[in-house]
Amino acid sequence: MRPALTYTPPKYTAVLASAYSGGRKGNVSAISPELAAYGDEVGTMLTRLAEARKLVKGKNLTVDDFNTTTSMDAWDIERIGNVVRFSVASGYLSEDEGYEWLAVADRMTRERFSSWTQYAASFLVGRALCYDGEMADVALNAGSATRNEKSPWLTFPL
Repeated sequence: MRPALTYTPPKYTAVLASAYSGGRKGNVSAISPELAAYGDEVGTMLTRLAEARKLVKGKNLTVDDFNTTTSMDAWDIERIGNVVRFSVASGYLSEDEGYEWLAVADRMTRERFSSWTQYAASFLVGRALCYDGEMADVALNAGSATRNEKSPWLTFPL
């Protein structure tokens, strides 16, 4: 049996629940006591989630798409693709092995998401939780991918 290739750590799940419960939408002062133990890191994650939520408005991703996302699976799936690409390029995997792993990532995507919009929202949540950096470019590209008629996301629907 293969190990799980995606995993939303409990801390991130709790941050998501805190960020979206009770209409608080990222209110750092409203975090639960167990999250308070993580200190400033939680506040930073909530701030990045709030920033990402603002950036998706009007980009074919709605705030509801973002707020109903409960996992960062798309972030993990994208990272699988990156690791596969780097592994093939550096000779750790053959091209055929790389395609086998990409087929696994494709199956995971189709099992977990019914639209690229859901996928994009999940990716942005993962990006906001795991990566400290500028969100604007990622959010704008995700929005563009869901509405540009030449986008592979529209050419190859889930």
